[in-house]
Amino acid sequence: MNKKIITSVVLSAMILSNAAVFAAESAPAAILSAPEAEEVLVGAQTITVNNETVDLSSTNLSQYIFEENGNVMVPVRAVAEKMGFTVGWDDENKAVTVGDEDWEVIAYIGLDNYVGVSKTAIGMTAPQSYEAEPQLVEGTTFVPAKMFELLGYTHHAVGQFVNFEKINAAEDKNPAQIPNPFVPYESLDDVKGVLSFDPKVPSALPAGFELNEITSTGSDFLQIIYTDNSDNRIFYRMAKGSDDVSGDYNAYKISKEVAIGDLKVTMRGNDKISGAVWNDGEFSYSILSDIGLEEEWVIDLIENIK
Repeated sequence: MNKKIITSVVLSAMILSNAAVFAAESAPAAILSAPEAEEVLVGAQTITVNNETVDLSSTNLSQYIFEENGNVMVPVRAVAEKMGFTVGWDDENKAVTVGDEDWEVIAYIGLDNYVGVSKTAIGMTAPQSYEAEPQLVEGTTFVPAKMFELLGYTHHAVGQFVNFEKINAAEDKNPAQIPNPFVPYESLDDVKGVLSFDPKVPSALPAGFELNEITSTGSDFLQIIYTDNSDNRIFYRMAKGSDDVSGDYNAYKISKEVAIGDLKVTMRGNDKISGAVWNDGEFSYSILSDIGLEEEWVIDLIENIK
C-alpha cells in the first residue's frame, strides 16, 4: 500500500493555529498582473542555482522577482525544476507540491504555511511561516525563496541577482536533513509531566498489539505507537484543538461518519479501515494504521479511550 502516513511533528499550537492550511476555500483570487512597480525588488532579474542560470524565457513573465514583506518571491516551477525537483499542481485545492521520490513541500495559494513531508518515512517539518503567501502572478506561482530551505537550499540576493545553493551539496542529496522533533518518553507518567493536558489513551487494543513508543513534540501534542509481532503499527494521537491531526492525506474508497456514543467519528479506508479522526470540542484525536483494521476493532478501541 503506497501510503503517505505523515507524522504531525509540531505542537498543536503551531499546527492548529492555521487551521486553514489545507482548505482551498481560503485561497484568494489569482493576481492577474504583476505587482506594482514599487513592490519590485529590481527589474528583470537573473536567478541561478548552484551558479547555473535558470532559463526564465519560457515563463512569459514581465518580471521574475518581487519583494513581499522582506521576502524575495520567485517563480517556483522554474527554480525547482532547475534543482531537479518535480513540481505538481492541484487545481481543486490551489496547492503546489515540490519534491522528489523521498521528500516534498506543500504550499497553498493565499496561505502563509509551508510544510515539508517525507514520502518514505514517518516525518514532516513544523509548518513554516515567512509572512509571505504563495501567489499566482500572470498565471505563474511565486513562493518565498526561503521556502527552498525545506528542500535543502539556501539563497542569496543582491541587486538583480539571486543564487540558490545546495546545503551540504557534497553529502547525501536527501533534503530532509532535519532533526527529529519527537521526544521519546519511557512511560505515560513521564510524558504527563510535559503535556498541558491529562492524556486519554486506549485501554483495549486489537489482539497482538502492545505499546511500543510514547512521544511528544511539546505540551499540546501526544503520539503513541502500538505494534504487533509483524511490526505493523497503530498510531494514536491526541492534541489540543479541533483539526485533523492524523497527517493522512491518502485518497480512500471509503469515507464515512460513524456515531460512537456522543462522538462523530470519520472513518477512512479501502477494504478495511485505515484511519479514524474525531474531536470532542476541546481535543482532536486520530487513529492510523499501517494495515487495514476491522471496523469493530476501531469502534472498540475508541470506546475504550479513557
